[in-house]
Amino acid sequence: MLETHRLGGNITEQWSAFLKSQPTYEPRFVAAARQAAEAAFSKLGYPLRRNEDWKYTNVTAVAQTAWQPAPPARPMRQFDWEAIRAIIANGRVVDLHMPPTLAAKLCIMNWHDACREHADFLESHWNRTARWSQHAFAALNTMLFEDAVIVHVLPNQDLDLPVHIEICQQANEQRKPQAVFPRILVVLGQGSRASLVESYSGGSERCFTCGVVELMLERGAHLSYYKVQQEQENSIHIVQAYARLAQQAELQAYIVSLGGGLVRNECDLRLEGEHGSCTLHGLYLARGKQHIDNHTEIEHLAPACTSYELYKGILSERGHGVFHGKIYVHPGAQKTDAKQTNQALLLSDDAEVDSKPQLEIYADDVRCTHGATVGQLDEQQLFYLQTRGIGKEQARSLLIYAFAEAIVSQIEIEPVRLQLEDLLLAEEGLPLERELRRLPLP
Repeated sequence: MLETHRLGGNITEQWSAFLKSQPTYEPRFVAAARQAAEAAFSKLGYPLRRNEDWKYTNVTAVAQTAWQPAPPARPMRQFDWEAIRAIIANGRVVDLHMPPTLAAKLCIMNWHDACREHADFLESHWNRTARWSQHAFAALNTMLFEDAVIVHVLPNQDLDLPVHIEICQQANEQRKPQAVFPRILVVLGQGSRASLVESYSGGSERCFTCGVVELMLERGAHLSYYKVQQEQENSIHIVQAYARLAQQAELQAYIVSLGGGLVRNECDLRLEGEHGSCTLHGLYLARGKQHIDNHTEIEHLAPACTSYELYKGILSERGHGVFHGKIYVHPGAQKTDAKQTNQALLLSDDAEVDSKPQLEIYADDVRCTHGATVGQLDEQQLFYLQTRGIGKEQARSLLIYAFAEAIVSQIEIEPVRLQLEDLLLAEEGLPLERELRRLPLP
């Protein structure tokens, strides 16, 4: 059994206040799943750093804090770009908005409505991809979540608008430690196409976000998935995303982390049907004492599937980055084509990155590669820009921007892409005119 951190006696005692605030009505299979998850969490406990998957990330701050449920949230801000909208504030769904013209293409609902009106759908899809019996924080979420957003895109539908799910945590006035457990389920029917934006904001040094996201793509479905995490610098963020792809399904995922004090992004992807395809891009910025851990696992279970993975990190001051990526090719998954790349840019002597790319292959007709690089800014490129009249600090900012832009430029939703471009430059405190951003580099 994995080494765990235990709190003496029943480990669920720490979460007793949350167990008392469960929804009043849920189908029997949900109650059974919660009980099983509670038993799994009690058995697994908190992962210690002796657990290889958590070697570089210490969760003692989670285990030793007396977390409390978050209070009801205050009214939320308005958005300036059009989307199908869902807001989870302090763990509860406070807003759902969809143009009536799209009602024939998808269904979006909160947990209460899904339990009462779509129990059969939930029983077939909810909690089918999350590995809560193996992952302690997925078990914790399954055990304690209060509300959820459920999205079902009907077969052969192409959504004109992106789905935007915002998860926001508002700290309580007493500054007591509070935890929230957002839950998201997205199911794309056969042949459907959609874009999903999942954003995290708010929080404080006394806030913990523990989330689970389940993505299910049926045959021929296509999903563009964007996760943008920019919570307050000292918040704790541990969110696990699980995706299952059927035959000829395609997933394009972008994971961007700009905030948080202790951040753990997990992506668990399974290519279960022939000719499935996934692209996984990650970008993270760690400064101050931020710790950002990206843990990915892509499983090829079927023949002729492809996966491409590229993660980039920018670390300054005493920032610490972790990349642990695994590609697992099952027996029989012939003609697999998989590539994994991790790159890190260190901007200070105290910044640190740990990289652990892995391949585990049990088929003989495959093409799989992985690689990792860690470096600093190129002095020749800095000199080149300075010879063209650009100040040293602006040149430095431009090179950092260019390193990240290789990923950000691929984001197809313009408001999200432009916001990230501005945020990247704001990190350096040197905003650049858009014309200067496009300056070709040597």
